[in-house]
This record gives sequence, C-alpha cells and structure tokens, in this order.
Amino acid sequence: MTAADVASAAGVSTATVSLVVNGKDAGRVLPETRQRVLEEANRLGYEVDRRARSLATGRSGIVGFVSTGLSNPFFAAVQMGLLEEFDDRLQLLSIATEIGHTTARRNVAALFAIGVDGIIIDASALEALGEQPSVPAVLLDSPRGPSGLVRVNFDLVSGAEALAAHLLERGHQRIGYLQSDQQTDTFALRYEAFAVRIHAGGGVLSKASSGNTIEAASERLLKLWGEWDALGVTAIVCASDVMAYGALQALRTLQVAVPGRAALASFDDLPTAALLEPSLTCVRLPARELGRRAATEFLDVLSGRTEAREVILPTELVVRASTHRRLGA
Repeated sequence: MTAADVASAAGVSTATVSLVVNGKDAGRVLPETRQRVLEEANRLGYEVDRRARSLATGRSGIVGFVSTGLSNPFFAAVQMGLLEEFDDRLQLLSIATEIGHTTARRNVAALFAIGVDGIIIDASALEALGEQPSVPAVLLDSPRGPSGLVRVNFDLVSGAEALAAHLLERGHQRIGYLQSDQQTDTFALRYEAFAVRIHAGGGVLSKASSGNTIEAASERLLKLWGEWDALGVTAIVCASDVMAYGALQALRTLQVAVPGRAALASFDDLPTAALLEPSLTCVRLPARELGRRAATEFLDVLSGRTEAREVILPTELVVRASTHRRLGA
C-alpha cells in the first residue's frame, strides 16, 4: 500500500496523507480529515517507512523518556500521558535510571546513537546522567531545574500549604515527615513549603529519610515509630504515595490505628490511594496530565515554537479517611 492508495480511499491529496502520517498536520488539516486518513491507513495496512522518512526529514520520529524508575506507578502514569498525547506522531522509547547510573548512561548514549529527536526526562534521572541533554528536551517536575530548558512542574507550594493547614485544623501539632532520600528539588520543595506552614501554625516537625519504595518506607517507620510515639507525633506525612503505602503497612504491623492514633497523608494521589483501607489523604499531583503537557511542550520545542520556559500545573488537596478524624474528637 502507498500513500496514494490511502489518499484515494480517504478522498484527500497525497500531500495531506503525508502531513498526517508524519505528524505535521497540526493547524493544517481538519481533525475530521486527519481521523479519516488514519482510519483508511489502518484499514489498508499502510505503514510509514521510518527509515526513508528519517533520511528525507532528518528526524527519526522517536523520542526518549528517561525516568527514575518505571516500576514506580507515578512514572507509569506519566508515560501513559505521553503516549496518549503523542498518539501516532512519535514513538516512545523508555529508559529508567533505577537499573544503575552506569547502565542508564550507556542506554541514553544508545538512544542518541539511534538518532532520537529528543528526550523527556525527570529531574532525578537528569541528576543521574550528570549533564544537560545535547538534544531537544523537556524536563519534568524540577522546580529549580536548569533555566535553559522547557520545564513542566507542579504547584507544590500551594499543595503542601493546603495539607499543612488541613492537619493543623484537625488539631495535629506534632507531625512526623518521612522524606525521600532522593536529593531532588521536587522533594525538597514539598518539605520546605509544608514545614513553613506547620511552623507558622505553632506545630513541631520531626523529619526522617527513607528510600522511595514501599519496602524501604515500611522498614524505616518500623524502627522509627517508638521515637516518634515518645515525642507525641499524631500525624505522619510521606513525600510520596508509594512511601505512604509502606508507612501504612508498618503502622498495621505495629497495631497503630489510622487515623485513630496517627493520621497519614502523602503527595501524588495515585489511583490506588483511594482504594486503601483507610483511603489516603493526598496532595494530588496529576501524573498523567504531566505526561500529556510534557508531550505538547516537546512537540512545540521540536517545531521551534517554544523557547525555554516553565509551565506550572495546579495541585489539589484530596481529603480522605486517613486524616478524617479530628484530634480529641
């Protein structure tokens, strides 16, 4: 099948087919026409010769997604957002630095050797690589990241402040904060904004660090709870949902009732947060939307329509059962 066959079936010109299948139709082809072309191309089994297109356009049609870890559900959701927005315009290749920094650097070098059109990378992965990308790039969740890149970030300050105000309003004055041991801007800013609001409200914070996994957080809190209990801690905040899952597991093992004895909250709001028992109060950081917006920004970077800038996505406090009980009630 050729582009001419698709054009004939869809009732359009071969030029229109070329624009659609090469992802250059934005603002030039009506959405209904684009859909008709794609449907006919799919029905006829037409496939773009990517090698020929690469030679003709100087682009591979491939973008790399480099993240801290695809085993983390947050990054899996980001990847889904990327795939949804790119649709058939670009193909996505994913690499995770959790396999080790040396291997990750080698894999990213292989991406560049393939001739990817650019990369989308999260802040932790960028630190692991140790240098700024030499190809077009969009940086995710890096509030203090390099100003020379397009960055898509969350409004972490307002989300953290809302969570702090919520716990203070519930009567919690002594709060334990389980911080990720990944030394990145996003985790630092979450804690800083939360701490400022808690201290302004007369509260006291006890902070400890843990690996950003269920197992690490559970093990850390099992060892830590005796100290926090002696300090009178009545609420625990975790830097991520995954860490909160581990914290809840530890509290169950210790037979500490949530929220009866200790309230629990976190940042992310992954789909499973609402399914826990008790359901988890979270600052919602919309991961899928982060991926979709990053894809949109990347397409603009690739076309030369966007210069370095920061895009801020809104956050939201979602109150659920894990903090529902008012202290002393």
